[in-house]
Amino acid sequence: MFNEDEFGKKISIKFLQTLNRHLPAKRLTLRELLLEAKPGIKTLDGSTHSFDKKELERLASMIPEWEHEKLRLPIYLEMSSSMERGTIKP
Repeated sequence: MFNEDEFGKKISIKFLQTLNRHLPAKRLTLRELLLEAKPGIKTLDGSTHSFDKKELERLASMIPEWEHEKLRLPIYLEMSSSMERGTIKP
């Protein structure tokens, strides 16, 4: 028999997957990206998000070298209506 609750859950999950397909499958550290000839990451939908090597080098020059291993890219921010107006969760 048709279960409306189950159907609604499946639709919601599919909708969220569609909304999030551009997100990285795995984030890499600045150090890892700097070692690549053509720095980039794979997204959840299988496409590639490329980084400009010169921009990564500029970023690397702005932060201490010991933090290159800690900084994961890309940086994405989460905004939610459940948080206070103007609040962003990194």
